[in-house]
Amino acid sequence: MWRYLTATYEDLYVVGAETGDIAVYGGGPYYRPRINKFQEFVDLYMPFVLGRNPVRRVSLRRPVFNEEVMSSAMIGMGMPVSYARHDRTARALYETAARLLEWWLQYCADEYDILREARLAVTEALVKGRGLLWHGLISTASGLMPASFYESVDNLFIDPAAVTLRDAGYIIRRRRMSSWLAAETLGIDENKLLQYARASLVEREAGSAGGIDERDTDSQVVEYYEVYSRIGSGVAMAESDSELRDWREALESLGPYQFYAIASGGEHPLNVDPERITTESELRAAVEWPVMTFGDTIHPWPVSILDFYPSTTNPWARSPLEPGLPMQVFLDHLYGYVMSQVRRSTRTIVVVPDHVDGRFVDALRNQDADYEVVPITSQQIGELSSSLYQIVEFPAIRSDLITVIQDVERVFNKAVGLDEVLYGATPDKQIRSAAEAQIRYTQASNRAMAMAETVEKWMSSVASKDGILSRLYVPFSQMATFFMEPILAGPDGEPVPGGPLTGVWSTAVTATDAFEAGSDFWFTIESGSGMRKDKAQEISTAQFIAQTLLPVAMQAAGKTGNFEMFNRILERLSNAMDADLGLFRMEPQPVGPPSAGGPPSGPGGPSESPQPPIPPMR
Repeated sequence: MWRYLTATYEDLYVVGAETGDIAVYGGGPYYRPRINKFQEFVDLYMPFVLGRNPVRRVSLRRPVFNEEVMSSAMIGMGMPVSYARHDRTARALYETAARLLEWWLQYCADEYDILREARLAVTEALVKGRGLLWHGLISTASGLMPASFYESVDNLFIDPAAVTLRDAGYIIRRRRMSSWLAAETLGIDENKLLQYARASLVEREAGSAGGIDERDTDSQVVEYYEVYSRIGSGVAMAESDSELRDWREALESLGPYQFYAIASGGEHPLNVDPERITTESELRAAVEWPVMTFGDTIHPWPVSILDFYPSTTNPWARSPLEPGLPMQVFLDHLYGYVMSQVRRSTRTIVVVPDHVDGRFVDALRNQDADYEVVPITSQQIGELSSSLYQIVEFPAIRSDLITVIQDVERVFNKAVGLDEVLYGATPDKQIRSAAEAQIRYTQASNRAMAMAETVEKWMSSVASKDGILSRLYVPFSQMATFFMEPILAGPDGEPVPGGPLTGVWSTAVTATDAFEAGSDFWFTIESGSGMRKDKAQEISTAQFIAQTLLPVAMQAAGKTGNFEMFNRILERLSNAMDADLGLFRMEPQPVGPPSAGGPPSGPGGPSESPQPPIPPMR
């Protein structure tokens, strides 16, 4: 199936004469069109499943209990009730950390344009059934930033012993890039890398049928494979004369999560050069995963995988277009014969006696490039007619062919989920009410909505990997630039946070252990934030939220001075109505020093419970 569903769609209709995968139509029509219904499917479904950049959310994993429950628990454990206040303070610290992470992750997604990368992966998932976003770090002016990038699923290889991806002991990623970039990435000499990883040499050894030009042997493009293992090095399986056998004890002591870069012509992994590595610490650093995403124990790999229809017998996925493939191939051939019949039926062939003056024949031929003149004998012309010339007519196109095409297209549309309602077309059955139209649209879009929910979960996984990498590789000193806070020198000259936000990042966000980085926070996507906008539904939802929650938000803000809930509702209304309501955001107003005359007195003297200040309207 996958050999017909390539990333470029070029091999989609290859006829497998030698394998019999698809029947060979002998001879074939004059025209051989490709009625690319698959591209039509992708273009229609893309806005449904990923219409805009989703909003990332971060929350605490730990359960939430009110103070009364915590106090009762502390009394039952014989601990001071004040511990409940301590717990509330710690929660406030981590909730602030969650807000900082939420802002940072959304900033990263906008900065490296994750929507573009995600759409490339979704396109391939719609065609092949699986799309990938690989995770890594990029250097920016302010420091390291987690980023996710699309790469074709053709470059992914999975442990062949695994029945599901969850059971895989290792995965392999094929890399093809410029030699200087590969050498910089792997930290090895470029000339040594070119000796056994040059891409043209790899293709020549593999017997590529593409016809490698001799000049390609000087190409600066290399090809190698990255192995991400969670079952150790496997050096115990190495040949007895391999140099790696001597490193067995050292490699097995490094734990299950190990990384190797392998080239077909190399005698050892590219990142484990015996001439360059002399100590165990150097070896440990060499085989460490480039990004330690294995802290997410459910999805440990440095790649987020989008599967619409996972297979139950292997770690791959089924293409959403698989049911429509036979109809697609048949339609191509059928349209070819119909178009060829149109060409035949519209041609003009004139037969003339062979003794007719040549000037008359030339005059006929000059009428049109498709005007064909055939001289015949007088006896033949007499059998046709006694006139000077005769026009030969061909049979017209049969009307039942159009009916067959419509029936096949209808079967294809049902197989892959292309409903006329999704196009905005008027259905054959008349719709008599708005309610009926909404029901019909909901039924027609069920498959698309299910795919959109799958994409939403996948984007949550992408956000989770970015969050883990942020906690591991983005230090507080880098974030101080964004928070506009200073970095101070500690007692021993080490940098220490010089502001509250930097301090929160250092205390509650930064993690040194991969499993710690993946265990404190939930990284998710706001429900529906990545789907195509249904403006009527969005406005209705926002208005309902404002009517029910806005009074509560205002009352809470008046008591606590915290206007976050009010501003979130305002943001929701702003997005739904495509209006800039940021001018109406509310923030606490600083309380100034009391006047010289003291607080104003009422009939009973000074107010016993001063009211919170009213924030200004901006």
